[in-house]
Amino acid sequence: MNEVHAKARLLLAGAELYVVVGVSTVAVATAYNSHAGVAFLLGVVLFGLINVQHGPTWCAGASVLGAVAVFLAGLWADAAVLLAVVIGLPALLAGSATQWARQSALLAVPMTAAVLSTHATMSTALARALGLLGGALFGAIILKILKIPAPPRGDSLPLNAALLYGGVLGVVTGFATFVVTALELPHGYWLTLTFLAVMQPSIGASRRKTLQRVAGTIVGSGAALFVASVVRAHGAVLALGLAFAIGSAVLSTDYRWRTALLTIGVVLLVEGSTSAESAIEVRIVLTLAGSLIVLALCYLVPAMVHVVESEVHPTHDSD
Repeated sequence: MNEVHAKARLLLAGAELYVVVGVSTVAVATAYNSHAGVAFLLGVVLFGLINVQHGPTWCAGASVLGAVAVFLAGLWADAAVLLAVVIGLPALLAGSATQWARQSALLAVPMTAAVLSTHATMSTALARALGLLGGALFGAIILKILKIPAPPRGDSLPLNAALLYGGVLGVVTGFATFVVTALELPHGYWLTLTFLAVMQPSIGASRRKTLQRVAGTIVGSGAALFVASVVRAHGAVLALGLAFAIGSAVLSTDYRWRTALLTIGVVLLVEGSTSAESAIEVRIVLTLAGSLIVLALCYLVPAMVHVVESEVHPTHDSD
């Protein structure tokens, strides 16, 4: 009975969050632009959870770092080397933060910068950065009020293992960003996001999360394509995208379903109903490519895996 009440309370909190964040996101998007609205939403569902999970100090630090990264990603979206540094460096910091079990506090930084790495003027880039900061502050408050549960932090690593993991994550993520930017691949951020999401400090966790992401991507892509083909009104598509994005953050503890919900949400919010099919095709291809590379790395870098697995405690899945 207590479990039923807990689930009902979480569903109610999710509905309340949907209404409050929906109105706020539409207001931000109307006042500035759609990308500022997306930045605000990412600030709520990604950075707002940092406050619940790690406290206000880490939330504030990650939010400021995220705003700077988003601002620079907009200005340098066409400069492959510079963008690789903007996204790879925070990834390195996030991996290194496993020594304090704080990686989930910093992973939101390169993830958000990757999603919003489209060319922008100075004023537009600034609007995105401010939208992210506003969303983070708003999310920190509203998620605390609604008592949204935080996912587990994960285990800590010894310093040398954390630095090794962070270095590998930063290099691989930066290189992926460089490649998709230099080749001008549309929606290339899916490759970067795959590395950020599935590369874990141990070979077992990396394999497990890779397979879960592939499964969630296939399910979510199919559902997003169905929604985009059935619902043609742009406003309704965005409303559904917002619901799935929020649902991925607060309603599912299974990574496969969280990935599926987030895939639907991001595709519908970023692409709407106009280019959802092409976005889904690229999402599947780049996710599969990134997943295969991660699985290959698990076998091709045995020295790294041996060092990390010999020192790390058994890990829990983390975003």
